[in-house]
Parts: sequence; structure tokens; C-alpha cells
Amino acid sequence: MKWGLGKGNRHTLFKTGLLDSKAMALLENTVYPQFKKYYSPQELKILYSLNKAELDFVLNKAKGIEQQLTLALLLKAQQHLGYLINPSEVPKPIQSFLAKQLAFEEATVLTKGLSNKKTFYRYHKAVRTFLDIHSWSVGSKTLAEKVVKEAAYTKSDPADLINVAIESLIEQRYALPAFSTLDRLVGYQRQQVHDELYQKVCASLGEAQKEKLDKLLVVDEHKAVSGFALLSKTAGSTSLKNMRAWAERLDWLINLIDPIPFTKELTHTKLRQFAAEAATLELGDIKDFANPLKRYCLLLCLIQQAQVSSKDSLIKMFLDRMRNTHTNAKKKLLELHEQHQALEEQMMAIFAQVLERAAKAKDSNPESLGLEVIRVLEHSGGVEHLQSDYQKVAAYHNKNYLPLLWEKFKSHRATIFKLLDSLEIKAASQDEQLLEALSFIKRHQDQYKNELPFEINLAFCSQRWQQFVQGKAEGQIILKRRELGSVDIS
Repeated sequence: MKWGLGKGNRHTLFKTGLLDSKAMALLENTVYPQFKKYYSPQELKILYSLNKAELDFVLNKAKGIEQQLTLALLLKAQQHLGYLINPSEVPKPIQSFLAKQLAFEEATVLTKGLSNKKTFYRYHKAVRTFLDIHSWSVGSKTLAEKVVKEAAYTKSDPADLINVAIESLIEQRYALPAFSTLDRLVGYQRQQVHDELYQKVCASLGEAQKEKLDKLLVVDEHKAVSGFALLSKTAGSTSLKNMRAWAERLDWLINLIDPIPFTKELTHTKLRQFAAEAATLELGDIKDFANPLKRYCLLLCLIQQAQVSSKDSLIKMFLDRMRNTHTNAKKKLLELHEQHQALEEQMMAIFAQVLERAAKAKDSNPESLGLEVIRVLEHSGGVEHLQSDYQKVAAYHNKNYLPLLWEKFKSHRATIFKLLDSLEIKAASQDEQLLEALSFIKRHQDQYKNELPFEINLAFCSQRWQQFVQGKAEGQIILKRRELGSVDIS
């Protein structure tokens, strides 16, 4: 026979004083079976219909209306809930439904339990024998303790651990104990496992390291905040100021202590659970721990989680910043739509001056012509300025925003490189061309010249990107440092 797990009416357990409000809240989050407040006719039929064997069992084992209804209620409650209850507290619709099947008046209900306790317990035993269910005993308690302890190495939520115990007991056909019994069992086993983990994590923790962790709980008089409070701080916007602050935070976390050698015994799930627990605590709460090993363990987990989350935040900031750089360059390209005509006219005017000088100096020597051209270019803003204008015009005609990137990138270039220095970036596959390019860029980030030797494989870039970052100098193909530094690697 199968047991159905239902959620519903909690009044019985609460009124008898077995559970306080905290336990009631816990009960709400478990699959501990309970009566519902309302059952539809279809649900009553599915859950509380007596088949022939069950009806024969009730009629043969009990005599009298009260006795037979009591036994029927015990039987169906055991099937539905997994444990025996006080029949008088079964919802009246269920009692009426069973009474009708026993050929009693439908309004027949029990107002109190059987006065003969021996008969009541005899019915308990008969129901379990009929259903082949074992009572809650030393054996079932040992089973529940075992599965809860195993689960506690990866789970922390008491509701999850109670659910593990319920599932195991039902699978092995054991009757469930009172919820308060499971609550106490889980609380004890969970604490035992946690104490064991605290000891493992802190076994090799030296005095100097303990002192560092203790200092986190001291409020800095200059900052008016403790290091512990800073550990739970969340990332803000992708502004340059915040990126710099978050990079400094990561440096502080890394230099604080390396938690990995101590937390390696913890599963990833348990580490995150301990870190989450620490993050919910106030400074006074964690300082008041009676067990200092728990305090050190939770702090180490919180530090490790803070390091991970800080790196994640910085990576997100980096990607957002690079994405915004490209977005702004694309917007600039659209703006050039209105400006390109005047810019083209200026470029054409300069070109016309060059042609004019060339026509006048056609009988002169080349050096004279070169000087005339240089004068025209210098008078028009200089070669570098004209190159920039030309790239803008060319970008518009080719719908290519790449030449516009440097203008948007240069203001935060230094911050981006500092951020990359703080992060350990690894390839997600065996192809490390992108990492080699990134390493190349970082090696030459402080070089003044814009020409770099062509020493990397750019196969990971699109054809347009490759054309954008390549150039020529003294007859050799080179890489352009500025352009290469703003390549989209997001």
C-alpha cells in the first residue's frame, strides 16, 4: 500500500503544545504529512475509500460503532499520513465519509478517543500488522540518524534534513514519529556534523591566522566599520570609481588569508551554506559564539565566498565596460551620419590644396613638393589629427565603428588593465589563442609606440578585426597597440 503525503491543517499539533511557533514555521517547509483543511469529494474517494480487504479487517477486528469507526480512522490515517493519530481529531468530513462506508449514519463522528487504552493500542498494533508497517523504534531511529548525518555533510537546512529522514523511513516502511521527535533528532545530528567540520577546518589554523580573523571583528576607528561587515558588501555599478574600489577590495581579500587550504574538506554546497550563514549574522552575534572554531570556520567560508563573488563581480564589470565601450562607439558612428558631409568636405579641401601644390611644383624637385604637402597638412591640424578624421569618414562609409573605439576606451584603459591584473583568466577549452593575445597586450601595455611586432595568432578575431589591428611600418606588417588593446574579448 502507498502512503500519500498531504499538507494542510496544523491545528492538532499546535493545540496540544507539541510545537512552538518556530517549529510550526519549520513544519511548513517540510513534507511531513498532515491533514488538509478541505478535501474534495474526489480526494476523499481516492484517499479514504475502504476496499473489501480493509472493510473486512475493520469489521472482524472491532465490534460496535465507536470501535469500528476508530479502527477505520486509524487505518486510513496510517495509510495517508504515515503515522497513527487521535481518531477524534480527524477532520469531520473524513469521519463522515468512513462512517457512511461502514453503514453508519453519515453524521457519525467521534468526540473523544476510546476510553479503553488497551483496546486503542491493540488497534495500533493490528493496523501496522495489516499494513506491514514497523513502529517507530530503536531500529527506525538508528536509520533516521544515519541518513540525516550523511545528508548533513552537504545540507544545512533542517527542513531538508527532516525530508531526507521522512523519505527514508517511508521507503523502509517505518511509521513516522511525532514531528517534534524528528526536529530534535535532526537538530542533534546536524550539530554533531557541524562540530566535526569546524574541527577539521580549524585543525591547521595557526595563531597568526586566528589573530587575523579576530581582527575582522574589530571596528576600525577610521572607517567606523569592521572587516567582517566589509566581507558581506555587495558590488555596485560599473563606474570607473567602483571598478577601482572593487579591484582594491579583491586585493585586500586575497592578502587577508588564503582560506582554500582550510576549507578543502568541505563540499562546495556546505561551504556556501556556512558562508551564507555568516553573511546573515550581526557583528555581535558572531563574536558571541561559544565555540570559537565555529566562528573561525564561518569566517574562512565567508572570505572564500567573498573572494569568488568579488572576482565574479569584477569580471561582470569588465565585460559590461567593454560592451559599453563598443556600444558608445556604435552610437558615435550614428552621430557621424550628420557630421560626415562637412568632414568629407574638409578632407576634400585639404586634398585639393595638396593637388594644387603638386601642380605648382610639378617642375620642382620632389623634396620641395614634400615640404609643401607637409605645410598643408600641418596647417590643417597635423597628420595624426587628419588620420583620425579620415578613419571617422572611412568608418561611416564602411559602417565600421572599430576606428572609433580608442576615443571611448582610452579614459578607462588603465583601470581595465589593473582589473585584468587582479583576475586569473583561464581558457574554457584547449584553445589558448585568446589568452596568448591577452598576455601579449599586457606585456606591451606601457609601451609608448603604437607599433608592436606581429608575434601572436589572431585567428580568433574576425577578418574585419584583423584588418583593424594590423598596419605597416618600414615595410613590415605590425600590430597597432591602441587598437589591439580595445579588441572585443567579451
